[in-house]
Amino acid sequence: MGKGRNAGIFCLITGIVLCIMAVCQYSPYYENKKEILRLQNYVQKDIEDQGLSVDVSTPENAGEDQEDWGENLPMLDFDRLNQVNEDICGWIYVPGTVVNYPVLYGDEYLSKDYQGQYSPLGAIFTCNETDFDDQWHVLLYGHRTFDGQMFGILNSFDALDFAKDHSVYFYTAEGDIYEFIPAASYLCSPSGSSFEDVTEIGEYVQIIKNEADDHGWADMQMLETGEKILTLVTCPPKNSDSLRRIVQCVGK
Repeated sequence: MGKGRNAGIFCLITGIVLCIMAVCQYSPYYENKKEILRLQNYVQKDIEDQGLSVDVSTPENAGEDQEDWGENLPMLDFDRLNQVNEDICGWIYVPGTVVNYPVLYGDEYLSKDYQGQYSPLGAIFTCNETDFDDQWHVLLYGHRTFDGQMFGILNSFDALDFAKDHSVYFYTAEGDIYEFIPAASYLCSPSGSSFEDVTEIGEYVQIIKNEADDHGWADMQMLETGEKILTLVTCPPKNSDSLRRIVQCVGK
């Protein structure tokens, strides 16, 4: 009788410990969703134009689902974004997915959120110079998360049908919005040619072809007509120090 009671208490304690561990593990992901929704609501210029008062610390409609703006792209208030964090240098948006995030400058955001606080999800970041209008190639990095946040959906671009249905929009701090069309998706080494500092877009397109031929796909006709390339980088489904998932999009 005593053994059975002890076993029951042990199971109860084990269950409580596992619940606490689960909450600790998943809490950052839930909190990140709420924080990103706060920021999305805070920086849309059309909200301010409608005479609504939105405080970044107390968002309207702070639910679990991040906002999808659809094809009606709002203008973003980068003055507000810079008040939140001066390292915010752009914004990336992929309609129909959870990708709707600020872009930060500096690799420290591999482990920091958009407010500069530690986060296992990090933020979307670039190490490029931030005068994006003058650059033909920009690389953005983000974690692959189990729930699809950040760049967790990039592996979906391996399917051509998915890629054809999802344009990528990039906002610059100067107020320009670029539409990029997915043109390649493949796996490569983090020290491979895709990360080389190449000065000519034609040379880089050839690198993409060589990489994609063995480990993915590339639309060469689209790549050869593009004037800008946006490269999105994350880890593959099975985390590996030797591989990266690359999605490359072209724009004018």
